[in-house]
Amino acid sequence: MDNTTNQQFRFTAVVLKSEQAMPARVMVNQELQSCVFFVLRGGTDEQREQLQAQIEKAVICKQNLSRGRRQMIICRANDALTEAANIEQYQRILANVFGVNNRTCVRFMRRMPL
Repeated sequence: MDNTTNQQFRFTAVVLKSEQAMPARVMVNQELQSCVFFVLRGGTDEQREQLQAQIEKAVICKQNLSRGRRQMIICRANDALTEAANIEQYQRILANVFGVNNRTCVRFMRRMPL
């Protein structure tokens, strides 16, 4: 591979999720074919409010988790975008709110027949 190219790469991993997983249950309840989800692990109240203002129309569900201030946020995916573009869109929002060194990992989930 030529190391002189300026091309950026993104890497995705596909794993099967349990139908009992929170995003899967939300997708079934909302009759969705896909969603985007992530777990917030910190941030100030002001940062969380800023995030909410930027994604409020896409948020389907927020669930507080048992450890610390962790919160799972499940959002509608934009069907006009690819999986990678959906992930990148939310990563960009999180970077704008929490900084580029934030460790929040956005995940894309799609309903697939087996």
